[in-house]
Amino acid sequence: MTARLPALLTRTGYLLLATLILATAATSMAEAAGSRTLEPAPPAASGDRAAAEVIYMRGDVTVDGPMVTLGDLLVGVPDRLAEVPVARSPEPGGQGRIRTDAVARAAQAHGLEWTPFAQSRTIEVARRGRLIEQTELTRVILEALRPQLDDGDYDLFLSGRMRDTYVALDAFVNPQVESLDYRPDTGRFDAILRLTDGSDTRPLRLNGQVTEMADLPVLRGRMVAGEVITAKDITYRKTRADRVPSNVITEAEHLIGRSPRRAIQGGKHVRANDVMVPQDVERNEMVTMILNQGGLMLTTTGQALESGARGEVIGIRNLRSKRVVRGVIVGPGEVHMLVANNLISGGARPTRALADARR
Repeated sequence: MTARLPALLTRTGYLLLATLILATAATSMAEAAGSRTLEPAPPAASGDRAAAEVIYMRGDVTVDGPMVTLGDLLVGVPDRLAEVPVARSPEPGGQGRIRTDAVARAAQAHGLEWTPFAQSRTIEVARRGRLIEQTELTRVILEALRPQLDDGDYDLFLSGRMRDTYVALDAFVNPQVESLDYRPDTGRFDAILRLTDGSDTRPLRLNGQVTEMADLPVLRGRMVAGEVITAKDITYRKTRADRVPSNVITEAEHLIGRSPRRAIQGGKHVRANDVMVPQDVERNEMVTMILNQGGLMLTTTGQALESGARGEVIGIRNLRSKRVVRGVIVGPGEVHMLVANNLISGGARPTRALADARR
């Protein structure tokens, strides 16, 4: 018993020591947990710090004004910082890029804690603008050229494709001719215009040709063979006079009363061989052959060998004699004969006029 006492005391001491260590650790953990729970939360961020938690970069940006602002580039920017300028906008109608780290520097310079995910990323920025129409520019040049031109209707045609020219949406632009070189023998010109857009002024060089214009008659709508063209069917199309083909009809009177040989589309130039005088007799049509001689009128029936209009001479086959004779078309289905004996030998019958003459 005495011998085992030291060993027992040793084991008991170890147990007491372990229990004490565990109790101490549990107490420390409880105190630590209690201290975090009771520790007051940091004051809620306000203003720019709170906003920074929900701020994010927009996608590609389009602006109207001369400056790109934080509000244009970032979503969630406080109102008081939305108009802070970051960079100059591209020219009206143009595009450019802004680095996101430049946006971050501008934001941080005004107390806005925002950092982009990728420092090297760029954002596309486009600026809206009003397109200067080509007609606005050619009108100014034509007015400057008018004293050097003869009477008539003229228009300008620029060489190549004019580069699109934009100005600010709210800008008033009054183009002015700064210099003008005109060569009457060729109609060519070189002009420099000055565009003033608010405080911005820039030159624009244009060259091309001035030419006289002609109003040519065209059909309002589609017409087909057999229809007769009237004045109501005609309108006019403006065309360069130096490019009018020689066989195109230039006067409406050469269309009125004519009939298309085949379908003609509206608005297209009409060539002389596209129309004809309406046909009073069609080929292979049965016609009345008429002979006037000495107060007598003889008629018989024949077959037209050609189509023709009033006043045209065509060939007809006498159905009785089978002989071919010539006659002048005097109306729809009627032909006056040119050779009397051919008709008479064909067995023509006398009409009432002939019967009256025999009485």
